[in-house]
Amino acid sequence: MAETSNPQADGAAPDPERPGAGRTWRIGKYEILRELGRGAMGQVYEARHPVMGKTVAIKVFRAGSDLSAEEIEHNRQRLIDEGRRAGALSHPHIVTIHDVDVDVHGDLAYVVMEFVAGPSLEEWLKERGTVDPAVAVGLLQQVAGALDYAHSKGIIHRDIKPANILIAEGNQAKVADFGIAKSLTESTYTKTGTVLGTPFYMSPEQIVGTTLDGRSDQFSLGVIAYRMLAGHRPFDAESITSLLYKIVHEEPPSPATFNPKLSPASVSVLARALAKQPERRYASCTEFAASLQRAVAGGAVPPVSPASEKLLGTVLAETIARLEPRHRNVLYYALVPALILVLGLAIYALVSLGSRRPKAAPAPALQAQPVKPAAPLTQPPVAARRQTKRTQARHVANAKPTGDDETPTSPPKQEPVASPPPEPKPILIEHKADTAIPSPVKKQ
Repeated sequence: MAETSNPQADGAAPDPERPGAGRTWRIGKYEILRELGRGAMGQVYEARHPVMGKTVAIKVFRAGSDLSAEEIEHNRQRLIDEGRRAGALSHPHIVTIHDVDVDVHGDLAYVVMEFVAGPSLEEWLKERGTVDPAVAVGLLQQVAGALDYAHSKGIIHRDIKPANILIAEGNQAKVADFGIAKSLTESTYTKTGTVLGTPFYMSPEQIVGTTLDGRSDQFSLGVIAYRMLAGHRPFDAESITSLLYKIVHEEPPSPATFNPKLSPASVSVLARALAKQPERRYASCTEFAASLQRAVAGGAVPPVSPASEKLLGTVLAETIARLEPRHRNVLYYALVPALILVLGLAIYALVSLGSRRPKAAPAPALQAQPVKPAAPLTQPPVAARRQTKRTQARHVANAKPTGDDETPTSPPKQEPVASPPPEPKPILIEHKADTAIPSPVKKQ
């Protein structure tokens, strides 16, 4: 867009450094009114359609002398892709895209979009510091709905930050700048070794370079919610390297550290949205915003302690935190006595079973077995000894003498000794007193 007072002048990009008094600036058919801001890819201007009189915003990318041909083509293509993707989205909380074009010289690409007469959320936060929780939740719910809608169309924003959220009249939020948005079905223009996005609001998986889905935008929205409610960013550092390390590896401080008025339930919801692993976050941005709204509405409620969360499980603990205060109080007043009663009954049952259990019989003591006395050694009868001697004498008499040339014969087998005959039983003789007992007479 060229500096000219002629409405028919060709469209050279405007130079904001040059005075514009008494001159008309144009981009295509649009008259440039003033500069709204500058970004990494170019400038944003407020403009007006000359025929319809409609006020619009124009985002311009102009090739500079300090960029290589590859970088110029890369940025131009990104700007065109932003217009094409955002132009396919129709949502009340997404800035509407009207047109995308490239000038005849090929060094200027621009996107014509809806003009939002209001500050960005970044400017809003700088003026106010913290935001009333009810107002903050209302804005977050609008942005969450817009992001989930884009996700349903297969588009991830990847650069959700306060500067890209515009606040229209009546606290109506508008999501803008899909400049680095990525389609879930297309490749990205991100170069190897580069990271796209604003570091303070990037998700861990975006820094590491893993596969992204809508939960990456949810993490960025969680950072914004943290800043709105606590007045501070959850991750901050003096260098980009330290900042990226904290986002990937360190847990943020509790937002209650900066704003003690925050309820424990709100702190729990923010912690889940800022989880390092995407699978631990909420299933959608809308679910996150709805959980935060219920937590904020509950005010100061009995928190679910970390020990209870481990005992009951994350899902049950979060379900309790989402209940309305009166329902939660009823649950606590009913649940605590019930748990105490159950615990008491369990202890009583264990004690009763222990007292009724039959005692085991004592093990029998080891008793020494009586040793039976050995049978006395008895000498064989005299007749048996004599028979044995006679048998041995017979064997010695029948043995033949052996010479040197004769083979010694094995000793004869010993005949078994006959068992002695049983002793005769004594004969009892009855005698009378007057009868004399004859003495035995030896035979000659």
